[in-house]
Amino acid sequence: MPEDDPRVQEARIALLDYFGDHLRFWGTNVLALAVVFFAAMQVHDFLSSKGIFVLVLVFLLMEGVYALVRAIFHGRMARSAIEVQPAEDIAGPLVFRLHEAARGMAGGGGSLGAGGQI
Repeated sequence: MPEDDPRVQEARIALLDYFGDHLRFWGTNVLALAVVFFAAMQVHDFLSSKGIFVLVLVFLLMEGVYALVRAIFHGRMARSAIEVQPAEDIAGPLVFRLHEAARGMAGGGGSLGAGGQI
């Protein structure tokens, strides 16, 4: 399929919208977790008196790392969707084949081997 095929370009636009939405979602989560962290620091004495301050900090740290990793992953997927050609060895719609090729380029493995999650 030629690189300038309008169907491929439409599939790229759809994937960029998809990955861009996820990137914004996880970026917003990172910012929200920062706000919650500062709120937890404001009520440090109350949380310490209940014995859950450390638990709250550990939870926020774990969620922050997860959200940051997801944001980086979706950023890499968006970049890969621009550069790859649709996978020819996978049956399915053009967008799915482009998604699989982008996932392989970004180092995310194929969704067929990961429970079918896209």
